[in-house]
Amino acid sequence: MRHLFKIHPWLLIAAIALLAQSCSEDNNDYINLSSESFAGVSADGETLSVAVSSDIAWKVTSSAPDWCQATPATGRGDGNVTITVAPNFDTAQRRAVVTVASNSGAPSRMVEIVQEKGNMSIEDYTYDLPVIFHVLYVSESDPEQHTRAERLHEILAGARNLYLNNHSGIDMGVTFNLATTDPDGKKLSIPGVEYIKWDGDYPIGPYDFMQDESGRYVKYLWDPNRYINVMIYNFAGGEENEYDETIAGISHLPLSYTGSYLEGLPKVNYQTLTLDNLGFPYCVSINSLYIDDTPSAQPFDPNEASITLAHEFGHYLGLHHAFSENEEGGCEDTDYCADTPSYDRYDYVSYIFHLYETGSPLFVFENTVKRTSCDGSTFVSRNIMDYYISYSDSFTPDQRARVRHVLMYSPLIPGPKLTVDDSKSRAAEGRLKLPIVVRQ
Repeated sequence: MRHLFKIHPWLLIAAIALLAQSCSEDNNDYINLSSESFAGVSADGETLSVAVSSDIAWKVTSSAPDWCQATPATGRGDGNVTITVAPNFDTAQRRAVVTVASNSGAPSRMVEIVQEKGNMSIEDYTYDLPVIFHVLYVSESDPEQHTRAERLHEILAGARNLYLNNHSGIDMGVTFNLATTDPDGKKLSIPGVEYIKWDGDYPIGPYDFMQDESGRYVKYLWDPNRYINVMIYNFAGGEENEYDETIAGISHLPLSYTGSYLEGLPKVNYQTLTLDNLGFPYCVSINSLYIDDTPSAQPFDPNEASITLAHEFGHYLGLHHAFSENEEGGCEDTDYCADTPSYDRYDYVSYIFHLYETGSPLFVFENTVKRTSCDGSTFVSRNIMDYYISYSDSFTPDQRARVRHVLMYSPLIPGPKLTVDDSKSRAAEGRLKLPIVVRQ
C-alpha cells in the first residue's frame, strides 16, 4: 500500500523561501573595482591603487609579475589592491593585466595596465633591493640563535656601503635596504626581519638546506622577484671548506636565461620564473654564530659580518671568487673578470700557515694581504670576492658589468628587467627542475 504524506502549506512556503534566498545569495556574489584600466603609466614607474568592493573572498594575480606586482595576494570583502609598476627601459609600450577573481562563481574583474616606452638608460638606474632576514632559531633566549634585529640592521648598512662607497670608487648601481612590508603589503613591525621557530634538526647544515629540492623549505621564502631572502641560523658543526675554514656564509648563484646568457652561471630556458617554480630555498645563508663577533683592531677581520654579507650578495648577483677555482689544480682566471688578478689560493694558504706555525716575522697584515698572481706579479688583495686576509673593500668595473647584467636579465632577482628580443619565454605554473649552484 502506498502511503501519502501531507505537507502543510506553511512548511512548503518556508522551504521555497529558503531556496530562493540561497539562490539569491549565490547569484548576488560580486566583485567590483574602482578602475578597470590605467593608460599612460609613466616609464619611470608608478604605484597605483584600486578599491575592491565585494561580499566574498578574492585573489589577485598579475600577467607580468616581473614588472607589475599586485598586493595583497588575497582578500575578503571590501579592500584595496596596490599595483607597483617598475620602470620600463624597453623602447616600446608594454601591457599587463591584473585580475581579481574568486572561486564562488562571481565574475572576475580585470585592470589593464599600459606603460609608456622607456625614456632613460638602464645604466643610469640604481636598483633598490629589499632585504628580508629570516632568523631561524630553536631557543629564543640564545642570542647566537635569536639574532638581534639591531645587529642585522648594522651589518646590512655595512654591506650596502661597500657597494656604494668602496675603496675603488666604483658605484655598483645597487643598494640594499630593509624590507618595510610583507608580501601582502602589511607594514613590518621590525623592518627587514622576521623570526621563525625552527622545528627540525638544529644547528642546520647549510649545504643540506641550500640544496634541498623537496620543496619543504620554500615556504620560508618571500617572493624572490621582490625580495633578497637572507636566512640566519647556526651552521652545523663540521661544515668547513676545503681549507678547513669554518663557513661564515653561503649563497646560490643566480640563474641566467639562455637568450641573454652570462658565462659562468647556471642556464635556464625562462626569462621569467615565480616562487611557485622553486623546489629549493633560493637565498643567501649567514652563520649566526659569527654575527656578533667584535671586529679586531687590524684593518681586516675575517669574521666581520658586513664583509661576509657583501661577499655573499656578490655571489647572489653573479660574481665568482677572485682566485683560481680550477678543481683540477693549477692557476687560472676563473671569475670571468679580466681586471681581477687571479692567484693560486692553495699555495697562498699553505704559505700563510707556514708563516704562522714557524712564528715568522713576516706574519703581519701588511705582508699577508699580498698575493702572487698567476702571471707572477705581486698585488695587494682588496677585492670583496677574495677572502681570508684581505682589505675586502673593492669591486672592479668588470665585476660591476656582471652584476648589472644579472640585475637586468636574470629571473628571480628584484627590479626592472630588459626584455630579450625574439622571445617571451615564461615558465609554466608549478615546481620546475632548476639547476642549483652554491658558493661560499
